[in-house]
Amino acid sequence: MSTHKFASIRIPIEEDNPSIMRIEKLCTKCGTCRQVCENDIAVGKMYDLSSTGGKAICVHCGQCSNMCPTGSITEKYEYQEVQKAIESPDKVVIFNTSPSVRVGLGEEFGLAPGTFVEGKLVAALRALGADYVLDTNFSADLTIMEEASELVDRIKNHTKPLPQFTSCCPSWVKFTETFFPDKIPHISSAKSPIGMQGPTVKTYFAKAQGINPAQIVNVAVTPCTSKKFEIRREEMCDAGLELGIAELRDMDHVITTRELALWLREKDIDFNSLMGEEYDKIMGAASGAGVIFGNTGGVMEAAARTAYFMIMGEKPGEAFFNLQPVRGMDGIRSATVNMGGVTVRLAVVHGLENARRVLEDMDSGKCEFDFLEVMCCRGGCIGGGGQPKALDTDLDKVREARIKSLYQRDSSLSLRTSHENPEIKAVYAKHYDKPLSHLAERLLHTEYRNRSADLGVKGKVEKKASSKVVHIIVDVLMLISLLVALVSPSIIRVIRWGGGAFPEWSFYRELHMFAGWAIAILIVVHIVINYRQILAVGSFFSVPTVTKIQYIVMCLMLVTMVIAVVTGAIWGNQGLDASHYARAMHGLTAWLAFLFTGIHTGFNASKLMSYMSLPKKA
Repeated sequence: MSTHKFASIRIPIEEDNPSIMRIEKLCTKCGTCRQVCENDIAVGKMYDLSSTGGKAICVHCGQCSNMCPTGSITEKYEYQEVQKAIESPDKVVIFNTSPSVRVGLGEEFGLAPGTFVEGKLVAALRALGADYVLDTNFSADLTIMEEASELVDRIKNHTKPLPQFTSCCPSWVKFTETFFPDKIPHISSAKSPIGMQGPTVKTYFAKAQGINPAQIVNVAVTPCTSKKFEIRREEMCDAGLELGIAELRDMDHVITTRELALWLREKDIDFNSLMGEEYDKIMGAASGAGVIFGNTGGVMEAAARTAYFMIMGEKPGEAFFNLQPVRGMDGIRSATVNMGGVTVRLAVVHGLENARRVLEDMDSGKCEFDFLEVMCCRGGCIGGGGQPKALDTDLDKVREARIKSLYQRDSSLSLRTSHENPEIKAVYAKHYDKPLSHLAERLLHTEYRNRSADLGVKGKVEKKASSKVVHIIVDVLMLISLLVALVSPSIIRVIRWGGGAFPEWSFYRELHMFAGWAIAILIVVHIVINYRQILAVGSFFSVPTVTKIQYIVMCLMLVTMVIAVVTGAIWGNQGLDASHYARAMHGLTAWLAFLFTGIHTGFNASKLMSYMSLPKKA
């Protein structure tokens, strides 16, 4: 039996979830988290809680946290543990920053979306007490070297099946492991940039700097809550295996963009006044290809640049540095590129609901690709579950500003391909030898597991969102009835002022009465289908101000509607002119009910749109 309360309204979260948590007292049971998990991420509708023995299935993307209006769902904080490591004289704390953080962090301190704050980010981490600050963009370049080499190997030597899927997004990887385990052979064995940064820091960097790897506390600063899960995967301990140090993890902690901002505020560090600083040398330099990893389509574009070089032995043409077909915000995008007579079919997907569709289309033979990039979050990592919230603005415009900033950074650099990065050349010359070498396979590649048993006896299901159809029908009918009820009296007045007789305007009178009764009935239906959410709210005084206003409006709507119905019945039974009081009260309360119904509908417009909207297809 499940111990999760209100699971039909909100998404269940396990206490041992490494990525996110729910602060119960802040939850208003608004249902936003479930809508996101079902509509955009798909996970919430693809399993049955009764089948899993009450165990919640989660891919740790944190989109429920990013969209939670009250802050009830948040990332699990680790910065306090990092602070303890900084204060310990026996620890060497190394921060590794992901590309998307530098175009998101500024928003937490009042800067415009997409403001590029790389220098301030480095300075902020040093102000917190970092011993070293490295750029995970370096390992994005490293990932491209391994992933592109694997793609070329699959295309030329048919060593593994096509299409090859990217493996940078841990939520996408776990989604495949859980719901589509037959597709596991398609996932690149190359670790994500953070997955490669960890063991490289504790072997290559530690040796170069003369640091005892056991003393290193490796911290990833990311836009992603799912990285908190990824670094704790059982297999992410390759540096320890290589060095013979038991219990040594590749990466020790992950803190999100929001989490870093919280930490900086607690330490009274004035972010905006910081002067920009540079990354430490060795694993601090990256190409433009590494920079655009944060964008949907960025991994694909970066890989295409290096794959072209690997196949052709020459620098790719200008089109590969502005691969427009894989850029943009459409949920599914595709392109075909030619590499010396080899045609490579590319596809980019963001949003796991879109990924689900593509995987099912693959099974039915509707689409064929050679290389498929999938990111869980809309916009890619720039829209990750740990990025600053922007609930009071157009989210896509914020995402687009972040994306534009990373592309601008890429185009401003002279070094724009991973294989040309001198530090990448150095790490292979001094450590890994070459892509797909024996050591590279041990430290930079991994294996995946079939998690479908987690779904229980029912396995993968797809719950039909029939209740949403009812919501849409009721809300649309209510809106139409409201408009009819408001317009028909105006038509009556025009006819009467023009000297029209009763038969000429009686139709509109009856229409007005019918619309009024329809609104009353629809309000009752609306309450019935939402009663669980209404009862789940709990204490009125514990909810946010906006929710308080909504409930006050709803109560006023109900009270005025009841009075309007009762007085209308009295007026109707006693004749048109028998009760002026009942007639006047009916008219007043009916108009007030219409007004409050309109306000209530306005408050719920965004929810109605979320019911009606679907992720964009190509």
